[in-house]
Amino acid sequence: MISRIEGSLIDIESGRAHLKCGALVYEVLIPAADHGRLAICVGETVELHTLHILEGNSQGSSFRPRLIGFASASDRAFFELFTTVKGIGARKALRIMEIPVGKIARAVYDHDVGLLTSLPEVGKRTAEAIIVELKEKVESFLEDGDATGGAPHPNGNDDARRPAEPPPTGWAPSQPSRRRPLRCFSSWVNRETSRRIS
Repeated sequence: MISRIEGSLIDIESGRAHLKCGALVYEVLIPAADHGRLAICVGETVELHTLHILEGNSQGSSFRPRLIGFASASDRAFFELFTTVKGIGARKALRIMEIPVGKIARAVYDHDVGLLTSLPEVGKRTAEAIIVELKEKVESFLEDGDATGGAPHPNGNDDARRPAEPPPTGWAPSQPSRRRPLRCFSSWVNRETSRRIS
């Protein structure tokens, strides 16, 4: 199983990114929420946490391998949980995930049918099914401060707290606590370094 991939982002189109890794170019399916974040990283080296699946056709007579990429291992874990809901397959889940995972988790935790039905392809019945099946399983995916009372320390030590800082201009990590941001090496690291120096 391919659990992580790092390469040069060649281009990004609706729902998929192309990463050049040596002599190979991989097509990676991505959540809707990550499209804009990745768009500013074209030409840069990025790292994605991946899930390798087999996708069947409508007749179920053949299967194609697909690679799905996420900004963090936590996003990947949420996707795996989300697709356990009846009627939500991999492609549908990626389209539904057009807002950060923490916000979806908060909507499930709070029984917020209104927010869930505002997401693509989620009607009232589907929203209620998501809540019933996942309401006891999403607490670890809640956004920063929702369950812990403060932002986690950047080195991953949740005991070391600091006030949350506003994100830098452009792409910024918006995932739940204890997660690494999607790595767009020169764009993200250089922009963050410049911000701190100035």
